[in-house]
Amino acid sequence: MRRIVVVVAIALALIGCSGPKAQPPVAPSAPVTAPAAPTTPAEPVGAQPKAPEPKVVAPTLPSNTVDVAWAPDSRRLAVLTDTALLIIDGTSNRQETWPVTVGGETRLAGWRHDGQAVYVATPRNALLQVQASGTVKEVVPAPQFQDPKYPVYFYYPSPAAPVVIRQSGGKFQLIGGQGAWEGSFSAWSPAGKHFFYTSGQALRLVDLASGQDTVTPVRGMPVWHPKGDSYLLVGAAECFVVSLKGGAPVKLPGAQGADWSADGSRIVYVDDVGFWTINADGTNRQSLRPGRMESVWNLTWLVQDELVFLQSQKTPGVDTLLAPQLMAGGKVQPLPSGPNGVGVKLAVSPDRRRVAYIILTTTVGAPGQLALYP
Repeated sequence: MRRIVVVVAIALALIGCSGPKAQPPVAPSAPVTAPAAPTTPAEPVGAQPKAPEPKVVAPTLPSNTVDVAWAPDSRRLAVLTDTALLIIDGTSNRQETWPVTVGGETRLAGWRHDGQAVYVATPRNALLQVQASGTVKEVVPAPQFQDPKYPVYFYYPSPAAPVVIRQSGGKFQLIGGQGAWEGSFSAWSPAGKHFFYTSGQALRLVDLASGQDTVTPVRGMPVWHPKGDSYLLVGAAECFVVSLKGGAPVKLPGAQGADWSADGSRIVYVDDVGFWTINADGTNRQSLRPGRMESVWNLTWLVQDELVFLQSQKTPGVDTLLAPQLMAGGKVQPLPSGPNGVGVKLAVSPDRRRVAYIILTTTVGAPGQLALYP
């Protein structure tokens, strides 16, 4: 029986910073703790008593499908299998095979910012730009010499410009622009003007326009505001709201997962006692669903006031898996994955209206599926 392993890890290496000159860390202001607020349960998120069935748009994917990524138009999806690069229209179900040789350790890096091309990394760590017209361009050549300690390079396209970050071991650089850093790339801002990376025990923020490289006032997993003017830092037992304009970060109650509403006016988070919403200044905290929730990852607040997330699940015969869950009408339920199936590789559309996930089965040789919700 094929084993499916999903490992979630955060590795921080003890390394310095190079590239654009780092600014001396500024002594952070003391975090402002959110004031106590009533916790009277509010109306539950969403109004649907039961979630509708997801739409299966690709019922016969190879069982070892690699990855899926939404296009910037929130309509098309790129699906990389071990044999082909598929482009699937999530509305019409129309499928195309784009011309690129796939095999071995080929990886899907993502869409170009204008949605006209897909980036694919080859087994030799070159970066290819693939277009529907049949044009395949080598954007980044394979390295002449490769450190055997770091055999795989990772690429992160900017969401707003034709530049890409290439990560190799404990170093990364900007391709199509200027700059190189020591550390691990973390996340682009929505407009591609900033990005986070970790260096040593610090989380750092880079402003590409000014070259400023600063240490964030607190550490955590960054979650950008939709407008890119502030961000959440989600830690193991706490969450902070930080503004790019400065000021003391606002500390929210303990959270293991958090996200902004689509308009950025509210925050949803989950802790040891349930799901909550709260204003960015820490006021007006309201309960969405009481009850302990463990091992929640990638919590996302959809436009239609529903929550999707991954949750660790143990399945007989396989290792711990991350299965997609949905909270609608105040009820948490798994997104259907079919007989002997598990849903993994969750991808949320840029407009936050739909979720795509690949259903991989525990049956040897059985095909996978690509499902959309709703």
